[in-house]
Amino acid sequence: MSRRAGRRAFAAAACALTAVLALILGPARADAHAELLSTEPAAGEHLATAPDQVVLHFSEAVNLGDDLVRVLDAKGDQTVINEVKRDVKELCDRFPIY
Repeated sequence: MSRRAGRRAFAAAACALTAVLALILGPARADAHAELLSTEPAAGEHLATAPDQVVLHFSEAVNLGDDLVRVLDAKGDQTVINEVKRDVKELCDRFPIY
């Protein structure tokens, strides 16, 4: 094997090794969005009276804007949400309804 061919083989092996190491040691897959785990009241639940609040449980802490969640009544009209209460420990947001 000539010196030139040996350098090419070495460069090719170095590139292949670098690619393999990048794949193995690269960052782990990261989910970009929090998942809604459950709600209180449960989705689709029919209630005799309106709840005092709606609670959303997420898989991680979220930052919801004031206009990102809408709570609708039985007629489909939007209800008034007074103030969002975040419980970082429980990973949930509480929406008091008036």
